[in-house]
Amino acid sequence: MIEIQPAALADAEAILGLQVLAYQSEAALYPGEPLPPLTQTVAEMRRDIERQVVLKAVDGDAIVGSVRANLSEDVCRIGRLIVHPGIQRRGLGTRLMTAIEARFAGVGRYELFTGERSARNLRLYERLGYRRQRVEALTPVVTLVYLDKPGQPGPVLETERLILRSMRPDDFEALWRIFTDAHVMAAFAAEPFDHAQMSDWLGRNLAHQAEHGWGLFSVIHKGQGELIGNCGLESMSLPDGTVIELGYDLRSPFWGQGLATEAGCAVRDFAFNQIGLPRLISLIRAGNVRSRRAAEKIGMRLETTVERWGVPYWRYELTR
Repeated sequence: MIEIQPAALADAEAILGLQVLAYQSEAALYPGEPLPPLTQTVAEMRRDIERQVVLKAVDGDAIVGSVRANLSEDVCRIGRLIVHPGIQRRGLGTRLMTAIEARFAGVGRYELFTGERSARNLRLYERLGYRRQRVEALTPVVTLVYLDKPGQPGPVLETERLILRSMRPDDFEALWRIFTDAHVMAAFAAEPFDHAQMSDWLGRNLAHQAEHGWGLFSVIHKGQGELIGNCGLESMSLPDGTVIELGYDLRSPFWGQGLATEAGCAVRDFAFNQIGLPRLISLIRAGNVRSRRAAEKIGMRLETTVERWGVPYWRYELTR
């Protein structure tokens, strides 16, 4: 399994070797041009690792991908996304982009560039929500296309394995994977969401986030570079008044690893220590033992069973 990790100085030579290999396709587009990624030295690569956030994708002992970024005046500048030619077009580039963006969650804007002739790169970045902003001539032959997309300023929580950041409109496809997961929807006794239902769900949660300054976080797995779920807070009205629910949904391949508990504990601490909420609840469909165990590990206790829409739910609570 390929895992994404922070790069170390000792990785400089291997990442540089991969960079030279990966950029051969770019070199073919610009014959005879001295492209900077192909002229970088090991010493310069070490400086990049010291001064920037550099991630590596590791398959066993081999580095098969990398990306780097730095922060300047609330703008995350991303560069040198590389994947071994033998495993390109299998989603690793997207995973690396998700991972590096998560490391700079909360910024106002993400920016990157690629060659004007690099059609495959441009398609990837535009699929990830980036939009072309300007072009610049690097040489009489090489023209760079600069792209950017808005970030989502807001709270960011980090645990050993996860980054929880504010939801963004471009999370749509990754979040939709949760609500088309048959195992997830079976827990709700519901059918998978269609496009309209998913649009409505995301719209409601973005509106809640805008109104309160917090809501459901998108959950990014650092090692996998994937958005794997959501976990956070929702204000709701119940017969006894307005309450704040702590809720979570993870794609089923990530069940049974303690990730819901890890995310839930981070949100619990955020709710009590940063927002100052006095009480949290969780409504769990009766019979969902897996979610019940996660709630109990977070520190919640079963208070009662309630009925909503004719369906029984366990009501768990935790006070500050």
